[in-house]
This record gives sequence, C-alpha cells and structure tokens, in this order.
Amino acid sequence: MEMISRYTSAVTDLLPPKQRDEIRAELHSLIMDMLEERTAMGEPEEQAIFRILQELGPPHAMADKYRDKPRYLIGPGLIDLYKVILRIVIIVTVIGISVAFALQFIIDFEAGPMDVAEYFASIFEGALQAFAWVTIVFAIIEFAQVNPASWHSSKKPWDPSKLPAPLHKNLLIKQSSSLIEIIMIVLVLGLFTYSIQYVGIMSKSDTEWNWNVISFLNIDYFSKYLPYIWGLALFGIVIACIKLIQRKWSYGTIALQALHAIAILVFICIAFSNDAIWNANFVEQLAQFNMIDSDPASFAKALDIWESAKSKLIPLSILITFIELAVLSYRAYRVYKYQ
Repeated sequence: MEMISRYTSAVTDLLPPKQRDEIRAELHSLIMDMLEERTAMGEPEEQAIFRILQELGPPHAMADKYRDKPRYLIGPGLIDLYKVILRIVIIVTVIGISVAFALQFIIDFEAGPMDVAEYFASIFEGALQAFAWVTIVFAIIEFAQVNPASWHSSKKPWDPSKLPAPLHKNLLIKQSSSLIEIIMIVLVLGLFTYSIQYVGIMSKSDTEWNWNVISFLNIDYFSKYLPYIWGLALFGIVIACIKLIQRKWSYGTIALQALHAIAILVFICIAFSNDAIWNANFVEQLAQFNMIDSDPASFAKALDIWESAKSKLIPLSILITFIELAVLSYRAYRVYKYQ
C-alpha cells in the first residue's frame, strides 16, 4: 500500500495545489478498484500493485492526463509557486528601489522632475528584470523536470519501485525559510546595485537638512564586480526555488547550497583582498566631517581601527562559510539517515 501512496503523491505533486486532494482521492480509488479485481482472481497483492502501476504509467504521464495540455513553458505543477515568487520578487524590488531613492532624497534633500522620472524608470526596469529572471529560472526548472531518466526509457518499462519515498519530517524544508532567503537576496542585490554609495557612515551636514555619507568602498572599483554579484544572486534564487519545489533536503540541494557558499567566499576573497576596493580616504573624510579628532594621535588610532576592521572581513567570511558547510554536512547525514 505504501507504493500506492508514493505513486499518488508523485502524480499530484506535478499538478496545481487546488486539484491535488481531489485527484489523489480519485486516483487512489481507481487503483484500489483495479487491485480488488486482481486479488479476487488470485494474484498476490504486492505483485498486483506493481503491475497496476506499470500499466498506469509513470507519474508525469498520468499527471498529463489530468491536464488540458501536457507541456507548458511553466507547467501547472509550478505555476502557483511561480506566481508567488514573482509577486514577492517584484514587490521587494520596488520596495528596495523606493528605499534607495528615499534615502538619496533624505541625504541630498533635492528632487526635481528628472529625479522623479528616473525613479519611475528604475521601478519599471527593476520590475521588468524581476519578471524576466524569475520566468527564466522557472522555465529552466520546468525543462529540467521533463523526461526524468528513471521514467523515460524506450527500451524497458518504468519501475514503480523507484518511486520517491514519503517526505520524512526531519528532511522537510520550510517554505517560509526559502521565501525569506529569496527576499534577502533581492534586497542585498538592490543594495549593491542601487545604493552601494550609502554603505558607510552618515554625518550631519552643516546645512539644516543635508547629510554626508562616508562610504566604506571605492564605488567605481566595486562596480566592476556587479556582474559577479548578479550571477551569485541568480544562483541563490535558483537554489531557493528548487528547495521550494522539492520541499525536502537531498544530496543535490545540499551540494548546490555548499557550492553557492563556497562561490560567495571565493568572490569575497578575490574582491576584498585588493585594497583598491576600499575607500582610500575613509579616515581622512572622518576627520574632515569632524567625526574624529584631527590631532595625530586620534587620527592614527582611527586608522589602526579601520585597517584592523578591513583585515578581519576575509577571516570572518571563512569562519561563517565553514560553519555553514558544517551545518550542511549535518543535513547530509540526516538525508543518509532518514531518506
């Protein structure tokens, strides 16, 4: 009976959530009726179940029978999740851009017609890019799910014994954690893309409203790394979407998560090992805006603190990555234990 449950779950997981309960009950009833006929004729139950599932066909083929069309750019099994992710990414993108422009207005306290036009143009561009990237990610995932090797052999029939086991509670991935992960990636990407100049220390200007921002980074040099940051962000969103779809930890998702963590570490080590990425005049600007005393002793102390803080970024990143890899290793052990 467990094989029947696995089969109905594998079929309905490929269908829209609203249809799953009804189709699961209908399919289970169909299989039980066929099983009753076979066992009444003397066929062993286990053998009868195996032959019935072989006759019904692999889950993807059975799921196609419940659809109006068997193929989509983004199929019914993913479309609801796609809509949720698309809304979240677009909303977070719009919020991130709005915050960036609001921060710019607060700091400069000047906004003309061109600034307003630039804001709406950025909103449109950001929303369009969010739509394009989310659609591409889900189209790739949809394509990857077509023709699974274990179910599509032209030389031999599919094997019902290879149906995935029911999800163990210790392997489940909470949807909320993956959604939060996507939101954080989009927010960080928006920060690096639109507001990196505000990553620093704010100082009240001599004028009544304006603020000065002393950036930690060399903005021109840092901008050279933006394509790599976008690539890492896209990779992270793909992994989060895969976890949302699979809903469980597997060796594959763990390997992808580990690869992403290592890729981020490599990027940090390469980018921040070059002192040119930092604001070379950071301490001088602190003194210029009266955030530290300008006497030699205070200046030297501030410079030592700044150099020490810069030197600790890569070791701290290495430590965080090793902790993440240790957690992922433990997850791999749980997959081995409970899968």
